[in-house]
Amino acid sequence: MKYLFIDTATHDLTIALASDDKVISAATSNNTNEHSKYALVELEDVFKKAELKPDDIDKVLVVNGPGSFTGVRIGVTIAKTYAWALKKDIIPVSSLLAHALSYDEHDYYVSVLDARRESVYAAVYDRNYKEVLEEQYISIDKLYDFISTLKGDIIVIGDTNIKNYENESIKIDVLKVINHYKEGQPVPAHSLNPRYLKLVEAEEKLMEAGK
Repeated sequence: MKYLFIDTATHDLTIALASDDKVISAATSNNTNEHSKYALVELEDVFKKAELKPDDIDKVLVVNGPGSFTGVRIGVTIAKTYAWALKKDIIPVSSLLAHALSYDEHDYYVSVLDARRESVYAAVYDRNYKEVLEEQYISIDKLYDFISTLKGDIIVIGDTNIKNYENESIKIDVLKVINHYKEGQPVPAHSLNPRYLKLVEAEEKLMEAGK
């Protein structure tokens, strides 16, 4: 089986091709706010390096959030178009779980992404990567209160410090993420949507105006 992995949800853009046991070709770049400019170029490049054709892929795995509103949309749109046009299975991937999966040997993985206003997108996983705090938009204070109750070795992964817990940088272990998700339930390409966990700012303002 061959897989296409797409992640445009954060500052780093990652596109990779992999088989069951190895990454065949990959490209990672940090082009904040310019993923729309580079994503298709990188996609073409990884296929060229791997000497594969788009139709050679069996499944598409795409990070559909949470993360940058614009970034998430870019990756989801590319993946949906690819999967629909070539009739390939598409599997959504959580950015938070992907970041946690890329680390190991800890009792708890606290995965966070900055959501502004002293809040984050966050989830907490145990050593087997099972959720102990489901993915959500949460204040830093509330998240800190929760993880303070945990007993064991805790690692915080992401772009935000949670008070006295120092955070580790985001990285993607593509093969580990693919192996975790590859047997997941595929979704119809047309029904895959970004997973934001909160309203976009314009929607929040409309709701506030309607109160």
